[in-house]
Amino acid sequence: MKQIFIALLFCTVAFLPGRGQVNYVNTRQGTNSRYEFSYGNTYPATALPFGMHTWTPQTGKNGDGWKYQYFVHTIRGFQQSHQCSSWVNDYAVFSLFPEADKLVVNEDERAAAFKHENEIAQPGYYKVTFDNGIKTEFSPTERGAHFRFTFPSKKSILLLDGYTKMSQVKIDPVNRKITGYVNNARWVPQSFRNYFEITFDKPFKAYGTWENKQNTVKANESEAAGEGVGAYIDFGNARQIEAKVASSYISAEQATLTLQREVKGKFEDTHAAADKVWNTLLSRMKVEGGTEEQKATFYSCLYHANLFSHQFFEYDKDGNPYYYSPYDGKIHQGYMYTDNGFWDTFRGQFPLNTIMHPAMEGRYAQALLDAQEQCGWFPAWSFPGETGGMLGNHAISLLADAWVKGIRTFDPEKALKAYFHEATNKGPWGSANGRPGFKEYYEMGYCPYSEKTLGASSWTLEFAYDDFCGYQLAKMTNQPFYENVFSRQMYNYRNLYDPATGFMRAKDAAGNWITPFDPLDWGGPYTEGNAWHWTWSVFHDVQGLINLMGGEQQFTNKIDSVFSVPGTIKVGGYGQVIHEMTEMAAFKMGQYAQGNEPIHHLVYLYNYAGQPWKTQWHVRQIMQNMYNATENGYPGDEDQGQMSSWYVLSAAGFYSVCPGTDQYVIGSPLFPKMTISLENGRSFIVEAENNSPENVYIQSATLNGVPYEHNFITHNAIMNGGTLHLVMGPEPNYKRGIKAADRPFSLTSAGSWPLGPFTRPGGVNPLISPDSTTSFRDPMTGELVGWESNDTFNPGAVLKDGKICILYRAEDRSGKGIGMRTSRLGLATSEDGIHVISRSKTPVLFPDNDNAKEFEWKGGCEDPRVAVTKDGTYLVLYTEWNNKVPRLGAALSKDLIHWEKKGPVFKGAFRDIASKSASILTEVDNGQLVISKVNGRYWMYWGEYHVYAATSDNLYEWTPLTTPDGKLKELMSPRKGYFDSDLTECGPPAVKTPQGIVLLYNGKNSATNGDKRYTAKTYAAGQALFDLQNPEHLLDRLDQPFLVPQEAFEKSGQYPAGTVFIEGLVLFRNKWFLYYGCADSRVAVAVADKKE
Repeated sequence: MKQIFIALLFCTVAFLPGRGQVNYVNTRQGTNSRYEFSYGNTYPATALPFGMHTWTPQTGKNGDGWKYQYFVHTIRGFQQSHQCSSWVNDYAVFSLFPEADKLVVNEDERAAAFKHENEIAQPGYYKVTFDNGIKTEFSPTERGAHFRFTFPSKKSILLLDGYTKMSQVKIDPVNRKITGYVNNARWVPQSFRNYFEITFDKPFKAYGTWENKQNTVKANESEAAGEGVGAYIDFGNARQIEAKVASSYISAEQATLTLQREVKGKFEDTHAAADKVWNTLLSRMKVEGGTEEQKATFYSCLYHANLFSHQFFEYDKDGNPYYYSPYDGKIHQGYMYTDNGFWDTFRGQFPLNTIMHPAMEGRYAQALLDAQEQCGWFPAWSFPGETGGMLGNHAISLLADAWVKGIRTFDPEKALKAYFHEATNKGPWGSANGRPGFKEYYEMGYCPYSEKTLGASSWTLEFAYDDFCGYQLAKMTNQPFYENVFSRQMYNYRNLYDPATGFMRAKDAAGNWITPFDPLDWGGPYTEGNAWHWTWSVFHDVQGLINLMGGEQQFTNKIDSVFSVPGTIKVGGYGQVIHEMTEMAAFKMGQYAQGNEPIHHLVYLYNYAGQPWKTQWHVRQIMQNMYNATENGYPGDEDQGQMSSWYVLSAAGFYSVCPGTDQYVIGSPLFPKMTISLENGRSFIVEAENNSPENVYIQSATLNGVPYEHNFITHNAIMNGGTLHLVMGPEPNYKRGIKAADRPFSLTSAGSWPLGPFTRPGGVNPLISPDSTTSFRDPMTGELVGWESNDTFNPGAVLKDGKICILYRAEDRSGKGIGMRTSRLGLATSEDGIHVISRSKTPVLFPDNDNAKEFEWKGGCEDPRVAVTKDGTYLVLYTEWNNKVPRLGAALSKDLIHWEKKGPVFKGAFRDIASKSASILTEVDNGQLVISKVNGRYWMYWGEYHVYAATSDNLYEWTPLTTPDGKLKELMSPRKGYFDSDLTECGPPAVKTPQGIVLLYNGKNSATNGDKRYTAKTYAAGQALFDLQNPEHLLDRLDQPFLVPQEAFEKSGQYPAGTVFIEGLVLFRNKWFLYYGCADSRVAVAVADKKE
């Protein structure tokens, strides 16, 4: 098949010298389609990018979904079109058609023969010469077009066809124009009309109206209305006629205004302007090298990727955008976009827009909320109103993806409220309008399958991803209610995985697997696919899927099998062959079905499992064998730009596996060089040194000159500009990109990221207990006090001179109740980490008549976390407590005994806020933890009820991270129903690991909305994982505590509800030693082996 494609390429693409990148575009790419088999189901749309209308030759009958089929050699009209899929037909259509010699209105009889060699089909210009000698040319504007008809030396007639449903025409021979409207559409309010105005440059010799049902002609009639009403104009023997046309959904007056504004001057001017627009856009992804065939395919795909969604807004006389709403039928100010099915395009087309058109994406995001307000539901498939077509609630994917990439033009609270409504209700339209089976999905964790719930397994998988997007948006915008709701559901994919078969399967309402089961069966619980296709629909947690399958080898073996098993078709629940089945089989790649969206991300998943070279090989094979610039250009329906966007992104060297995150997964770029010019004025360059059809494997990479091992690239890295330089070769590099840190985002991180498991060594705990025999003279009162006689707890710990030094909190008996005694810090040492060999007789850090007096007296110095720099400077971050406001304080030392107090770490507006519990960032260096930096600054997590962050240049003056409105930025918060439902208080120093930054923290169980498995108000220890590159970004956290109160001394003392409160972490002799307070009364230790 590949050989046939290449042979046809230069026969079907007409090249016009010197016209820029548009010269490569063939708008007929993918038009050789029919009901039984799709090579794209496209039509040659001549339009501006995302224009309100497109213009196309019409080979099919009025009302036919296949408006232009390459194998049909007659044309019956030139349409204004909005079609985004053959399967939903079209709306707001009317057409023009030139005739010579005599008037023929019947669409079959008037159809004119043509040959493709007499046709030019490009984005900004279409031309065809019929066999009868009539030549038609047109070029587009955003809401109109400019036509030029050239006739042989015969009578010249122009026909306007009103298409289907109601239409009206008014002929004005004095002003040489036709005005009117059509209302053919399905998903629109009753008031919907497409008003048009057409002006001509030649006088009318004769005219009349007609209708296309009975083909009745009424000569000399200047006005008519009815079903399928049209008009005709006889221009006599005029050899050339120009027609300017524009239309409006708002009013006839607006159509006039748009015509005057957009379609001006000569035909050549309109043509040149359209070419300029397209060349400007296409050249923003400038490729160098490669073959002419590859360039034609690339730019034809890039053209298709920039047609949808269509603008639905217009500009008033003052240049302000406004629109007729296809949802409520009213006029609104602002922007609106339509004609897109998000189930297709959330995957690649919208992520491509975030790179190429972020300003438009910002308008689009707000338009989604406006649409939801106008009709009560988010759009899922607008055409132009909501159809509810396909499945999933993917508007939330667009919104989360925009937000994570810095496109923040909408109110996230409104967005999440709207999505919550969408996710917990079923709308009146199709299966993507709200959620069918939402009650069972929430209660049971999946949508049960039955004859009434076809596609239920696909629903579950799509809903789980959408809930991840809701969770992401909630987490990024501090919406804890929604974060909690969606965090529970985003793992629901797990409930459909059957380890016995290795596939995602359907369950009934009782939780039983549906039998019999054959992974080759299409339909039933799967939408437009089978188990081979849908098992991979876990975009947000690929590592979780890897774990379900038993590990990386089993996972990659399973992907390999997609290509190696026979391409057998079993119609299953469909009961008949559908076109997606035949398209899959035609390309002979096993069960791999690039012709439909559910599997588009599959080949990129090798990157998550340590085999990126397989991604690189498969991506190039798919681009080479399944795409070209001819009428046979696609492996299936083009689907509003998604099929093309996959190719465009893949040719650039990366793809958006999981929209809603800021990462693109790296593949194998097609061209030696691509320069992406961004809206912000910067350029991102992808260079593939030694690239060729054989050299598809990445040998090494640098990003802006720095060695780069990751299998992903972030959105910011692209938008900041720079160069990704790849060295390509003919053999895989089996050592590159295989580390856990190099793998793309998953909710479940690669490898086993949590530290541990921790165990309490037998017979040693409690390690430190109160001692009534020690005393010291308090400098604040002059009295001798038993400084550690009441309680000893909440220890920090650090390595010094080969020993573990424990800095613990001690309380005297000066008061009653928690926090009402004076706290001081004592020092203990251990040679093995589990036995104390010495304790200081007097405290080493305590309230004194010094610069910290006003902050520390009379409550004292509490809850130390201690760490060391590479040069041997010790830092303790502790709570300064004056019985009024707790403040996070800092002190420095060289010996852990003599401390220089630095006072509160926060200055200015944040000095007097309640602050405590700081976990400074550390890394493993030469077998021990040392203080580390992020982007040249020290970093710490801190906070009691929520986890915040702060940065510093000097360890003792810190700047908290804040939101744009100046509030503290919450990075992690309590979760309703979990052990950490009341607070998430930072523990010992955070640790850089290959998987990310591990933060050990203290969770408190709420008495009202906590985890019922644990006692109310219990303190237990949790772990969370933050992103190494973006330490604000929470990647994962444990759902269960890894350390809970179990010993008697952990459930008595000052906290009888039970407390293990972790504060000290030391890496010593390749083991982790974790020191914690027991019920605010004792100190204990737990130990774990360090995993490699």
